[in-house]
Amino acid sequence: MEALDKLVERRYYPHRAEAIRVAIRDLISSELWRREKNAKDS
Repeated sequence: MEALDKLVERRYYPHRAEAIRVAIRDLISSELWRREKNAKDS
């Protein structure tokens, strides 16, 4: 939570919810990319 607050304080994001939304979007994107890559390599 402290890290999220720092991002908001430094105005990278307007509020915690936006920072969390972006983090989840990026996690899902990278996870899908990794799984698709592994499926192709199998």
